[in-house]
Amino acid sequence: MNKKRQSILNENEKVLCNNHVHWIVFSGPVFYALIGIIAGIFFHPAIGGLILLMTLFPAYTSTVMYFTTHLVLTDAKVLGRTGFLARRWEQINLSKIESAYLIQPLIGQICGYSTVVVRGTGAGTIAFPNIVNGRLFVKELEKILGQREEEHTEA
Repeated sequence: MNKKRQSILNENEKVLCNNHVHWIVFSGPVFYALIGIIAGIFFHPAIGGLILLMTLFPAYTSTVMYFTTHLVLTDAKVLGRTGFLARRWEQINLSKIESAYLIQPLIGQICGYSTVVVRGTGAGTIAFPNIVNGRLFVKELEKILGQREEEHTEA
């Protein structure tokens, strides 16, 4: 785990799950680039070049999202980080988590990605799209929440 993520954790906190973004975020820019190439070949090179130029921004945003978005589950909280120039850290303590669920389209089921949504009581909602193995993340979170609930009912 890198130093920046480690610095936001408590000393005795353990990372249980660390997920990142799926490669599917590059499908849009690749599709646009193919359209630009086809337009340049069959219509006019200037039109193809313009479309390829317009592909640069989606390619940049997809690259930033792919390399900077992480969803981390520790034994005390859920942490989400995204962004390069403007970073956004979101966290919800496990004691404040109300529910967690997945939004998984058909292509997500085939390719292995989903949107992970974690709702907190009074803490808001963390939603991270295109996360690899989101089902594993939610399953691990539910397991921890179940253990905490059992500890509270026993005490």
